[in-house]
Amino acid sequence: MKNISLYISCVIFLIISIFQLLRYELGVQVVIGNGHRIPLEFSLYAAGVFLVLSLWMLIAALIKPKSY
Repeated sequence: MKNISLYISCVIFLIISIFQLLRYELGVQVVIGNGHRIPLEFSLYAAGVFLVLSLWMLIAALIKPKSY
């Protein structure tokens, strides 16, 4: 059951990372509140963070626990 949740979180983080890269490539502006724009460069940082989280979940799902 643990592996299923790790695989699902891996896919979710990967999808978020892809959407962040798409936002950067397409130049989609995000406006919050009274016209405060989030810079496109933040999407690159977010994509990197979510990609690392995705890989972390995948590695955690593939590693077999040690028996003591």
